[in-house]
Amino acid sequence: MEQTEKKTTASLCGLQRIGVFGGSYNPVHCGHLQIAEAARVQFDLDQVWFVPAWIQPFKQGMQVVSAMHRRQMLSLALEPYPYFRICDYELEKKGISYTCDTIKALKKMLPDTHLYFIMGADSLDTFCTWYHPEAICACASILAAVRHRPGKSDELQRQADILRQSLGADIHFLQTPFYNISSTQIRQMDPLTLAGQHLVPGSVLQYICEHHLYEEGVQENERSL
Repeated sequence: MEQTEKKTTASLCGLQRIGVFGGSYNPVHCGHLQIAEAARVQFDLDQVWFVPAWIQPFKQGMQVVSAMHRRQMLSLALEPYPYFRICDYELEKKGISYTCDTIKALKKMLPDTHLYFIMGADSLDTFCTWYHPEAICACASILAAVRHRPGKSDELQRQADILRQSLGADIHFLQTPFYNISSTQIRQMDPLTLAGQHLVPGSVLQYICEHHLYEEGVQENERSL
């Protein structure tokens, strides 16, 4: 897959560059941190803002631990990284978290900042079905994180070209280390397995154990908060 030039228009113009990385973070894991670090390095980002969702539109009804726990785990995970921070916009807003609303709000808050929305490249094929995708593209560049999978490069390029033509999207591919793990898989693992495979930061694992998160019968429905 063709590599994207690191020096983007924003960097040449001297604008502050902020990556916006949304998710339920249920829980945050090392794959999230690797993607954020890759974005910061490859695109000269000044900061990466992690935006924990209250309720994601595609995950309504999913059992998740409380926003308080998810935010605290995220805070612990980000402590060693001075250029990572938490944005509480969606948690304070509550309700369903639509990316376009968040991006528009951040752009209004930071008019002189170039925003880079970080997403998984696998979501490019459904991006047109998101709530007002054109608004996202109008306010931010898109960094599509690619996991190395044989035979996927041409298809991802085709999907990106379609979005560039139909939505005027400014899409760049973000090369990330292959990290074959998801939050869903982590929730199903016992603490000893998590500790041995180093899938979550140590501080996050300790928090999970201390608060008995993800144990059978302990999960909380976020909409009950």
